[in-house]
Amino acid sequence: MERLDFGGSMQYNAMEASIHLNRYLAAKPYINGMNVLDAACGEGYGSNLMKKWGAKSVVGMDCSEDAIALARKNFQEDTIEFVKHSVEQLPFADNSFDVVVSLETIEHLEHPEAFLTEIKRVLKADGTIIMSCPNDHYYEVSLDGFENLYHKRRYTFAEFKKFAENILGEANNWYMGMAVDGFMNIPLVAEGGKESVASGSMRELMHYKELAHAMQVPADECLVAEKSCYYLGIWGAEKHPEEVTAGIFAKELFQNPKEASICSEMSKRISALEKQLAQAEREAYSNHIEIERARHLWNLAEKEKVFLWKRIDHYQQQVGQLEADSNYLHFLQGSKAYKLIMKYWRFKDKLKRLVRK
Repeated sequence: MERLDFGGSMQYNAMEASIHLNRYLAAKPYINGMNVLDAACGEGYGSNLMKKWGAKSVVGMDCSEDAIALARKNFQEDTIEFVKHSVEQLPFADNSFDVVVSLETIEHLEHPEAFLTEIKRVLKADGTIIMSCPNDHYYEVSLDGFENLYHKRRYTFAEFKKFAENILGEANNWYMGMAVDGFMNIPLVAEGGKESVASGSMRELMHYKELAHAMQVPADECLVAEKSCYYLGIWGAEKHPEEVTAGIFAKELFQNPKEASICSEMSKRISALEKQLAQAEREAYSNHIEIERARHLWNLAEKEKVFLWKRIDHYQQQVGQLEADSNYLHFLQGSKAYKLIMKYWRFKDKLKRLVRK
């Protein structure tokens, strides 16, 4: 999933919650008391988590105006600042941050080398960079029809490692994001023998529980980066390869195939409905633009109409005045005084002609 939606329209998904939470968990050991840049923060949940985990301050940055607006609405707190800006040209002075966190960002960029150069520039000399990249190749061979149109480039682990280390230098720690399996002891509620289930929006992710006792047993199969869901590198911090993090959730071991089929069908229907909704939103936005344009033209037409009516009223007043003047002239021409004056002028003209002779 490209970006989590915390606005309420997206149903909670435990798998998506766990993978997104776990990527940010990689930063938890390094951020206490630090000034942190969360580059490409999305809707800001990770910035909020890092503040809760002890960061002194967090700047969350994303190029999406909608994402930043939702981040400010849902996850704004004191010492958290959300900024709309491209990560390929950061608006900060050199040596501004103790830690830079950027998860699943580099694959989206037209100029990833500029991005890496910029996060290196704004990082303090003894700072830490935590950066991840998805393994699109693994998804492509594992899921029929998988295609992510938002990714500008797909990286193998070797490509990502070489590209990043050419600019940032050698990483101190490398991790691969793997799915987990095993068992956990879930507390039962007093009645009914059921553990509470999240059924709301993706905001349920923020209600995680920290586990005090969890142990990792050796795997019984070979785990390689080529089969991981993502790669994650850490630069600048001391080497701590034992710093393993996990975002986990409980589920049934044996699932009813019929229920699984129903869930799969429901997932497909939800996906189809999400696409229809996205199309409807695009059409609604287009219609909104047309309506605003029509409203603007209507307002111009109304102003023009008012202006024309004023002109018409002015001309009607002039016509009325001319008619009044014409009537008055006709009245004068019919009066005795006018007739006497006209006789006087005719007599005067004749007198002038006689004098000239």
